[in-house]
Amino acid sequence: GHESAAATDDAGALFGNPAGVGLRYPAELLGSWASVENGPDLSRWALTLGGLGLGYERDGDLAHTIGLGQAVGGERLRLGWGVDWRVDDRAHRTTTDHRLGLLARPTPWLALGAVAGHVFEPTFAGARQDRVWTLAAGLRPLALDPARAHGWGTRLTLTADVAMAEGAAREDARVRVGGELEVLPGVLVR
Repeated sequence: GHESAAATDDAGALFGNPAGVGLRYPAELLGSWASVENGPDLSRWALTLGGLGLGYERDGDLAHTIGLGQAVGGERLRLGWGVDWRVDDRAHRTTTDHRLGLLARPTPWLALGAVAGHVFEPTFAGARQDRVWTLAAGLRPLALDPARAHGWGTRLTLTADVAMAEGAAREDARVRVGGELEVLPGVLVR
């Protein structure tokens, strides 16, 4: 859950905003594992080649997901689509879920993202998944200097994301702020 819809442009975009798939590097392999206290472990794997991505996610012994994503467009404007086949490991039922994304970078110092999640509102584990809209902005303060805009300027990004289920009250919106620093090519701290 550390991906921003406006900033994630590596293989991790497959799990958030599919418009970012393949933007940072032409080919990538991502592996991650997180242990949650009193909860299931989460592991994720993704392989991207250009704007195409294949992912796998395991949520403890509860569920696993196989996903496919495709992104088209350039640095300034990209569109993405992702489809996940999520398997409820307890009930042995598979649900298909779709996500649409948009990523815009009109200038080197600004990134904007939008994601429509659970587009067709599928049912998983007996519960309907409400459509979720996410709007995000990323600011790259080092890129405000034109001399650094295309080098070090894109290595630091400050982000803010707002996600809300369709039809929910404004008070139920989830707000997440974060930052990302690429300390070495391919090594990110979020």
